[in-house]
This record gives sequence, C-alpha cells and structure tokens, in this order.
Amino acid sequence: MLKYLRITLSPLLLLAALWLVYRGFEGNGIGVSLTALSPVPLIGATVAIVLSSLFAGLRVRSIAAGFGYHLSVRDAVATVSLGQIGGALFFQIFGQVAARSSYLSRRNIPFAGTVLMTTLERIAAALVSFTLAIGGAFYLFGHLTFDLTRGGGLIRIVIGVALTAAGVLWLWRREVAAFAARITVNDVARATHAIGYSLAIQFATMAAYVVLGRTLAPSIALADLAAASALVMFAASIPISFAGWGVREMSAVAALGAVGMPGAASLTVAVMVGVLSLICAGLLGALTARHNRIAPPVAAKPSGKTGAVSRPDVLLSTIVPALAAMFVFFQLHLPTQSGAINVNLADPLAIVGGVMLLLAARHGAPRWRLSGVNLHVVLCTLAITVALLIGASRIGWTQWALTNKFAGWFVLLAFAATGALGAKLSLRKLLDTFAVAGGIVVAIQIAVVYLNVLKVLPPDPYASGFAQNANAFGFQCLMLLAVALAQARARSILIALALTGIFLTGSRAAIGAGCVVLVTALVFIPGSWKPIAKGVAGFACIVGVIILTPMLPALLGKLGTSAKHALPVNVLSQIVGANRLIAERASSDNEHWISVVAGLRMFKEHPIFGAGLGVFIHNWPGQLPVVIHSTTIWLLAEFGIVGAAIFLIPVFRLFVNEAAWFRGNDNAGHLIVLIIAALSAMSLFHELLYQRTFWFLLGAALATVRVAAPARQSGGLVADRQAG
Repeated sequence: MLKYLRITLSPLLLLAALWLVYRGFEGNGIGVSLTALSPVPLIGATVAIVLSSLFAGLRVRSIAAGFGYHLSVRDAVATVSLGQIGGALFFQIFGQVAARSSYLSRRNIPFAGTVLMTTLERIAAALVSFTLAIGGAFYLFGHLTFDLTRGGGLIRIVIGVALTAAGVLWLWRREVAAFAARITVNDVARATHAIGYSLAIQFATMAAYVVLGRTLAPSIALADLAAASALVMFAASIPISFAGWGVREMSAVAALGAVGMPGAASLTVAVMVGVLSLICAGLLGALTARHNRIAPPVAAKPSGKTGAVSRPDVLLSTIVPALAAMFVFFQLHLPTQSGAINVNLADPLAIVGGVMLLLAARHGAPRWRLSGVNLHVVLCTLAITVALLIGASRIGWTQWALTNKFAGWFVLLAFAATGALGAKLSLRKLLDTFAVAGGIVVAIQIAVVYLNVLKVLPPDPYASGFAQNANAFGFQCLMLLAVALAQARARSILIALALTGIFLTGSRAAIGAGCVVLVTALVFIPGSWKPIAKGVAGFACIVGVIILTPMLPALLGKLGTSAKHALPVNVLSQIVGANRLIAERASSDNEHWISVVAGLRMFKEHPIFGAGLGVFIHNWPGQLPVVIHSTTIWLLAEFGIVGAAIFLIPVFRLFVNEAAWFRGNDNAGHLIVLIIAALSAMSLFHELLYQRTFWFLLGAALATVRVAAPARQSGGLVADRQAG
C-alpha cells in the first residue's frame, strides 16, 4: 500500500507544482514562451537531467563507500531523488537531509552518516559549480559589458567568505593538520571520483539549459549560453531556498538576459529546468525506492573502517558549530514575489546542529546552567503558535508571519542548539572561532570605509558589513564585543575592532548599547578596565588613521592653502554622517516613533493575548512594510501581556541568576550578562529578537555548567572542562 501511495503521490505533487509555477509566472510571458518549445528539446533536456541524476547517485554511492556504507546504484539514485523532492517540499537542506535520512536509515546508515555524506557531496558540488561559474563569469566579462555596481555585493560576499574561512582555518590549523594526516590514498581517490561525478552532473544540467535556451533564442552562441547557465546553476545550488526555486529564476533572468535572451524566455528556461528536474526526481524515486529494510550485519568487522558509525557524529559535532560560528555573520535577503525572506548562510548548518542535539537528547536531556530551560522553550513555542493562529484568524495566513517569524523561531532554536553542541566540546574554541570570524568581517568593513574615504571605491552610504543592515551589523559588533570581554584573556584588538565597527555604522542605538556593555563589563568582570582601556585606545587609533589619511597631502604642503578644507570634521562626516543623512535620519526617527505609538495603540486594543503574529506589518498603511521598532512593544502588541511575559521572564531570570554571582562568575556567565545587556539596551529602539548571533552565543553559554572562577585567568579552562 505504501509503495502504491509513493508511486501515485509523487506525480500528483509534481503536477500541482507545475500548475502553481505556471499560474505564478504566466503574467511574465512564460505562457507564450512555453508554446515555442517543441517535444524534441523537451525530450533532450529530460534526458540530460536524468543523466545528471544518475551521476548524482554514483557520487553518493562513492562517498558512502568511503565511510564503510555500501549502497547499490538503485538505492543511491533513490536517495538522490527522494532528497530532491524533500528539498522542494521543505527548506532545501532540511528537506533534503530529512528525506535522505528517512530512507537511508533503512539501509543501516545513521542520521549523522547521512548528514556527513550530504555535506561532502555539497562540498564537491560547490567546488565544481563555483569553478565553472568563475570561468563563465570571466568568459562573459571578456565578451560583454556588465554593470559592476550591481555585482559588487556578491563580490564582497565571496571575498568576505574566503578571508573569513582562511582565518578560521588558521585557528583550527592543528586539528585540520591532524585530520589531513589521516587521509589515505583511497580517500584521495574517492574525492577525485566525487569531483569527476560533480563535473558530469554540471555538464549534463548545463546541456539542459543550453538545449532549451537555444530553442527559444537560436541567435545566441552556444558558448554564451553555457557560460550564463554556469552562473545560474551556481546561484540555484546555494542552499537558501526550496530546491533552488526563486533564486534560479531570478539569476536566469539576469545571466541569460545578459547574453541577449528576453526575460520571458529566460524565465521559461529556468522554470522548465526546475519542473523537469522535479518530474524526473519523482519518477526515478518511484522506480528505485524500496520500502523494505535491509537487515543489519551479523557482526562488525574489526578494521580501520569500524568508525563508520561513530566517526560522523564526532566530525559533525566539531565541524557544524565551527562553520556556523563563521557563517553567522553573512546575511542575505532573498527576494520573492511576496517580499524578502531573511536568510543566513549558517541556517542550514544550524538546522543540522539542532537536529543532532535533539537526537543526542534521546540518550539523556542536555544539562543547562538555568533550571527550567526546556519548559521555557516549550512555553515560548506555544506562545508564538497561539499568536500565529490569532493573526491568521484576523488577516489570514501571511508569509511574514508564517515564514519570517513562526518558522524563523525554530531556526533561532536551532542556532541555540548548535551553540550548545559546540560548547559541549569546547566553549573556548567555539568563542575563539566566533571572535576570529567576527574580527575579520569588521576588518573588511573598516578597509572598505578606508578605501571609500580615499575614493578608491565608490561611496557606500551604509556600513553594514555582511548583515545587509547597519543596525544588524551594529548588533553583531556588540556580540563580538561581548565575546572579547568575556573570554579568559580579553583581547584588546577585538575590542578595538568591535568598537570601530559600532562607530562606523552610525547607529545611535548600537553606540549607546556599546557603552552599556562596557559599563556592564567594568561592573561584573574583575580587571576588565585594562583591556577596555587598550581597546578604546586602539579604536581611537583606527578612527584617527581613517580621518587623517586624506589630510596627509595637505599636511605635507602639497595642496598649500587647501589644507583648511580637509578638516577632520569633514572626513568624520564622510565616514559617519554621510551614512545617516540628516533628512533620512529625521525620517527614520519619525518612522520609529510612529511605529512605537501604533504598537502601543495595538496593545491597548488587544492587551491580553495581543493582535496576533504579523497583524501590525499587514495593517501598516504605507507602501513599504514597517516593523515595530522595539522588541518589547512588538511582543506586547502582537502577543499581549501573556505572551510578552512568557518571552521576557526567562531573560530576566537568566540575567538575575548570573548577576547574583557578581564578580565571581565564570566566562559563560560573563558572556550571558553582557549579551543580555546588549540586547536589552539596543532592542529598546529596534526589533532584535531574531538576531542569530545572540541565540548562538546564548545556547553556547547555557550549555556550560556554571563553575565559580575567583581567578579570572583560570576561568576559561575550568568552564571548558565543565561544559554540560
């Protein structure tokens, strides 16, 4: 019966997806372009996609064999197909891993093994896809003229990720070297096979794009189509969407449009590749998936590969939190037809880490440094669920409430769980990784501002790092400042970088919160005045260099009397004041005040359980959506006094519990006090509950069992050893 349902349900779901896609994009001219596609190119594209699925199955089989898991070609193809369907029905990486692990568990492969296999598979695919995309970009840049200002953001992200990864690798160089020493010739051979299969997959998928594109635009050269499709495939492979939907279509319009393909035709090519991929995945899954469970082996062979089951758990428990600490600083706004979705590059990693902690909880509940943490999580989840239902009863289901807030809440919990997972191994190492990544991100922003002042780069009105928002970047700098102060040996250079980043944002709320964090550290952390003094001095030096550098020619007499025009106040206005124009700041202040007053009015109308999740932004009369610029007032307006109390009470309990230790707390306790102080101060003027850096650090600190540390120098080691 289950097999029959599987065979019949997949095509129905795919037909429904086809209808929804057609209806959603028909207004863009896709209906006309579809009529130009004859059966021959459709068959050719289908054959190419089927070949790519077969190569993907062989890649999974090869990677699985490297960990001692033996899959047949049929099971490997089924794994790929079911994972692709799962990624289309749910968030890409989560749905893919969930579908794969459900099937592979019947083949005696644990969840951790599935995650590690998928991770290595994605690494191989990303290397090949990125290389082809770079080649395609160089080819197109040599033949076409592009607006580089539009691609500057992507270039900065690539550079930022590369530099941050280099810094994190340097920090983990001993562990990486030890791991590399265990690599065998067979491992290298299997990696080579994975790269080769990935190339075959990319070329087969590229053939589908080229066949369809050449049919709709026969005048475009094959090389141009291939180069543009390489860019589209790379964008669609980034795990921030539902099986690439949305990203693939938008990138196709940009890349294929750059080589001369009309927008409707570009959109049609991308949609048809996506639909054909889903149809092929459904058919291959129905033909290859087997419901029966394979019996486990009678006895395990004592060999070097006996760690096939335990090795993935150990690797993932180390790698996932470290990578999440690195990527959490990179935020993306994924545009959709109904608005932008806030996505972080660390989201897929956090989801994996959250699932791993849940699986580990089956063998014993995690130990937290505050009693009742699990109960608070359940109550907060219940509160946001009730708020979602209340809001849906008033305004219907909205993407803002359902995706950004409700689903986003579980992403926040996943970040907290991932932080806890990393702290169980070493809180110090996790915080060091966070500090190195954050320090590099801030240093890149400082370099960008410096080059802007020197007019080497075009002026950037907002110093937002990779957070896509100046206030969000300011909050990231606050978290970096808290980590730098809470460590056993506070690092003055990190304090200086964090203070400089806060200053460059021009955010008054972030600057004020930074002062609150410094004062809190002076009160609760003994001996913190020395690194703070050094950090403030370093901050003054960095800002002084930025301000004085443009004045050097004048000071040296090269510009004569024009030196008076290069006053420090002018440069200061350029690096900070220009980021917040007077008129824009006045408008922003007015918007803040109006949103707060409207939020209080909504709370007055619905004081007990609130107006419901998403109601405020849905009822906002302006053309652009506006949120309530205060976390507390937002909670009161949409959750009521009951829901707000459920969220605020645990924060208050935690702060009081840690503050009671005063100056005898450990590093995790210091960190909790500082991040809560930062959140409480800045969230008075902005909605910051959904900042991932806060939840990641909170989870890491909560998972560290409290140990009194009278001597600050020994606190880090004691806390590390007592991680719960």
